[in-house]
Amino acid sequence: MNYQDDDAPIVGAQAHLFHVADWNDANNGFTPTSQFKDYSVDWNVFGADSETFRQLAETLAGYISRDSLKSQADQLTDSTGTAVFNGLSRGLYLVTVDAFDGDSLTCKASSTLVVLPSDSGSLDVTLQPKTECSPKPQTPEEKKTKLKVTKVWKNDGDGESRPAKVTVQLLRDGEIYDEVSLNEANDWTHEWSDLPAEHEWRTVEKVVADHYTVLVDRENTEVLVVNTYQPGDHDHHGHEDKKEHKGKKPAETGSNVSTVAACAVGLSGAGLAVLRVRRKHQANN
Repeated sequence: MNYQDDDAPIVGAQAHLFHVADWNDANNGFTPTSQFKDYSVDWNVFGADSETFRQLAETLAGYISRDSLKSQADQLTDSTGTAVFNGLSRGLYLVTVDAFDGDSLTCKASSTLVVLPSDSGSLDVTLQPKTECSPKPQTPEEKKTKLKVTKVWKNDGDGESRPAKVTVQLLRDGEIYDEVSLNEANDWTHEWSDLPAEHEWRTVEKVVADHYTVLVDRENTEVLVVNTYQPGDHDHHGHEDKKEHKGKKPAETGSNVSTVAACAVGLSGAGLAVLRVRRKHQANN
């Protein structure tokens, strides 16, 4: 992984690698690994566009943060901004990079999905997750931020199959900070304000209704939690926390949100993360 801001290497950035799914027997889709099999996401992403992959990455990163899931490998970038993950087999991987707080630069956390082998059949893959970096102020400032979450329903007709409410959890650095109920009365929307900006804030849906999957679509301080109806899906009965922690159809708004987020650039120049995944076996190409 070659992690840079403009041409300057970022030293000591922490990257994590998660093996989230394997190829199925027909090699035309994915089967989640044991650590991810109970999450109510749609794994039918073979051939999906980059937006779907970005949303799935954001969704899985939220559950990883909340449930303290174990990574397959962890690497710090060296003096050249480089880290390498070796010996990987075929499958679907998620790479997350922790928020970086350096002497003169801060970068927000990022997460990216990568498929091995690539479309060309290679297990040598270069990955370029987007990140957002900004100069660190000389005088510490107590900055505040906000986060608005909106529930979006898809593919469920008149909404008869929807629950009356859903619970969304606000995570601060991976710990549950607050829970809110979204329902018809509050127009399936909630906004948190005056949040300390130095923390990492994420949202996850606590329990996903039967026959629905979830994807989280975020742009800056606006989050869409999208539930898509999957007719004929088996009942999954939601996914409760793995660890203990203290009506009308809403408009499908925010369709333009994902486009901007996919093109995020650094405030002081693009923060570039490059992951090089070396072959496990030459014969796997």
